[in-house]
Amino acid sequence: MATFQTTAGSFKAEIFLDRMPITASNFIDLAQSGFYNGIHFHRVIPGFMDQFGCPFAKDPNSPR
Repeated sequence: MATFQTTAGSFKAEIFLDRMPITASNFIDLAQSGFYNGIHFHRVIPGFMDQFGCPFAKDPNSPR
């Protein structure tokens, strides 16, 4: 389980290491390294998805 703490509250997501070993391992490694600390969601579709992970998303004013 991964716990995400945001300015709008927190949520948990289950990580399926047994079903997606490479993707899950990459996510875990990046999270443990602090890569996601301070990152902003760059796409939000209410009731469907929140997307983040772009390395330029730490600056909410970045055009990239």
